[in-house]
Amino acid sequence: MKIKTLHILTSRSWGGLESYALEFIHQHRETLDSTLFCYPQSKVHLKAKELNISCAHSLWPLLKNQWNLTITHYRADLWRSWLLSSVFKKTQKTIYHLMMGAGSTKKGFYHKFTYGHLSAVVSSSHKVVEEAQNNFPLLPHRIYYLPYGRNLDHFLQDHSVTAEKLRKSTGAHSNILVFGTACRLDRQKGVIELAKALEILSESERNQIQIWIIGQPTIQKSDGSHVTYESNSLTVVRELELLQEKFPKQLFLIPHQKDLAPYYVAMDIFVLATYNETYSLAVIEAMASGRPILGTNSGGTIEQVQPPKHGVLVTPKSSQSLAEGIRFFLRLPKNQRLSIGENAKKWALKTHSWHNNKQIFYQILKEIGL
Repeated sequence: MKIKTLHILTSRSWGGLESYALEFIHQHRETLDSTLFCYPQSKVHLKAKELNISCAHSLWPLLKNQWNLTITHYRADLWRSWLLSSVFKKTQKTIYHLMMGAGSTKKGFYHKFTYGHLSAVVSSSHKVVEEAQNNFPLLPHRIYYLPYGRNLDHFLQDHSVTAEKLRKSTGAHSNILVFGTACRLDRQKGVIELAKALEILSESERNQIQIWIIGQPTIQKSDGSHVTYESNSLTVVRELELLQEKFPKQLFLIPHQKDLAPYYVAMDIFVLATYNETYSLAVIEAMASGRPILGTNSGGTIEQVQPPKHGVLVTPKSSQSLAEGIRFFLRLPKNQRLSIGENAKKWALKTHSWHNNKQIFYQILKEIGL
């Protein structure tokens, strides 16, 4: 019998957190009888409809039902989870699916009110699990490691023909190393520092590489027909455009892509220049595509990229350090680079399959009494 589950996600943005939450709901449909509470006509709502996920937009009708489980995917929604479980007694068990950092939450009254009703917290990062165990007003055994699941079959297919066309479109011949990233165009993602690494490299070094930055500004609000982007993110885009004018043969700004698989294959190295990423889904995908990683030595990236086996880690917020990372791969023989990519691929496939995720999640459900 399926577990009657209410998922809460009222974010109006669209990024890794939101897309993964929907994929999680979709992948667990055989065990969870799920309804998603979200804002009408938000990007989350529109994407949920594409996946045939049942949606609700008001809490009051939901109070007619009794829920075996509530899963909150967004920190700002924890009060809604508290209302359902503690005030209206409509939820048997509650889980917070923590996809960002745990932060420096204190164990005072407010946070006991916010987090104390939870049956469990789950996170894909060992580091975040440890932070939550230290900072959240919950017993440590109620905070679990749950590795991200990812459907990686698509990234194992042959995308070489499309990838070659992509390289030709930017003039990236076989002797050019393409360093690519895919993310929201947000300052915290380190895209400005990555682009400015071109200013540090010599002309000879620049002529051996291209940098592809794939993504769009951070969405502030979407009502289905009109999208509003965050002003700070638009400022980042303008800065990148100025740098592109300065380095037209080396820096390429590519719009957000629904299917990144051919782009990963077209890249030689995937870059995660973020200041402090909790745990990157794009890195998992790039590794499954056999790409070495140039990442920053912060957050969950340290768990994903084990140098030199999977790539190299550099100092965050530093164009100089990113330039040194680029030089590392420029000096590296091709056979060694390909070997690093193969190691990364094996690790991603072993650790982040949906089968692995489901097995661990079902065990967590048993431990909390479902």
